[in-house]
Amino acid sequence: MSDLEIENEVIIGKGRELFLASKTRRTLDYLQGNLVPAPANSKAFRQNIESRRAFCKEIGARYVHLVAPDKHHVYEEAFPGDIKFSFADHIHRESGVSFVYPRGYLQGLLPRRTYKRTDTHWSQFGRIAIVTLLARHFLLPEHRIVAGAKDLLACLGPTARITGDLGNKLNPQDFEEFETFRPSWKFTREFNQMVPGNDGVLEILLSSHPNAEGRLVIFGDSYLRDCLDLLSVFFREVLFCRTRFLHKEMIQTASADYVLTENVERYFEFVAADTEAPPCLMVPFLLGREARYSPDLAMLVTYMMTSSNTRLLKSVQERFSYEPKPVQESDREVRNQLQHAQLAHLDLADAFKQLGREQDKQGLVTSLQNRGSLSSDISARLDQLDRMMVAG
Repeated sequence: MSDLEIENEVIIGKGRELFLASKTRRTLDYLQGNLVPAPANSKAFRQNIESRRAFCKEIGARYVHLVAPDKHHVYEEAFPGDIKFSFADHIHRESGVSFVYPRGYLQGLLPRRTYKRTDTHWSQFGRIAIVTLLARHFLLPEHRIVAGAKDLLACLGPTARITGDLGNKLNPQDFEEFETFRPSWKFTREFNQMVPGNDGVLEILLSSHPNAEGRLVIFGDSYLRDCLDLLSVFFREVLFCRTRFLHKEMIQTASADYVLTENVERYFEFVAADTEAPPCLMVPFLLGREARYSPDLAMLVTYMMTSSNTRLLKSVQERFSYEPKPVQESDREVRNQLQHAQLAHLDLADAFKQLGREQDKQGLVTSLQNRGSLSSDISARLDQLDRMMVAG
C-alpha cells in the first residue's frame, strides 16, 4: 500500500472516493494485517455483550448491538489497495458472540450510495437503510417497518453542495452533491451542549410521528447520533448517550423498552469493560468538559428518569405539545415470544428496494403474529440465528 495517494490522513480512492487513514488508530497497519487487537479486547467485548443481554432480558427490554462497518469494507472496489483485515470479523471469531454487522446488507443496496463520498458516515439513504434494519432487529411489526421506511424515503429532498469530515481535511476541500433530508413530522430535540469532545454528549428526542411507540435508550457514537431524527419514526422517545459503555442506571431509571449499543468498527482497537463505566451523567465532568442543561433539557431528563410522575408528565405534554405512546401490548407479546430471536437480514436489502411497489413483502414477524405461536422448527431456527453473527 506504499503507492496509495494519501493527503492529511485521507486515502483518495477510485472515482475520488475518500477513506480514512488515521495515524492515531493506525488504520493502514491494521488493513495490511500487520496489527491485530490485543486478546483482552475480544474478552472484554464478549463479557460486555453477555452481561448486557442478561441484564436487558431480566428487565424485559429488547437488546441489540450494532457495529457500523468502516467505509472501506463496504466500498471495497473503490479502495485502492488490498484489505487484509477486518476488525468485525476478527472480534466475532475471537469472542464467539453475535452482533449486527450490516456490511453485506449495505453492499446489497449499491449502486445507490450508502456512505457519503467525502465522509466516513452514511449517506441519507444509508441512514434510512440502517434505521429500517434496526427496526427489524427490534422485532417491530412488519407493517410498522414498511410504513416507517416509506415515510423516511419520502423525506429525501433535493441535493445540496457539502463537504464531509474527509473532504474537509483536503486542500482544497473536496465537495459533493448530497441528498437533503426534510422530516415531515414534528419532534422535540434537546442536548446538553457539551464542549469540547464527544464522550459525554446526551440528547433526547420526543416524536410526534403516528408510527412511533415506546422508549429507546442508545449508547453509541456519531454514527447513531446522526440517525436520531430517523429513529423517531419508529420510537416515541429516544435517549442517546455518547459513550463506550452500557450504563445500567440509565436503563433502569428510564424504564427502557429497547436498548441499543453501537460502535464503529475501528473502535474495536480498544474495548473497555462495562464494569469500568462511571455514572453516565458524570462523564462530561470527569473528562473536564462543560455541559449545559437548559431548562427544557432538564425537564426532559427528569421526565425520562421519573416517568411515573404524572404531574411532570402533564408539564411535558403542555410544554412540548407532546403525547406519550407506549409499546402496544400485542407488539410486546411478540417481542417476548422472540426474546432470543435474531431475525435474518439476508433478504432485507431486496425487500427494502421494493418498498415503493404496491405490494410490499410481509416479513417473519407478521407471519408469526398471524400464527399466534411459534412451532418448534421455527423456534429452533430463530435460536440458531441468535447464535450467529449477522454478517455481510
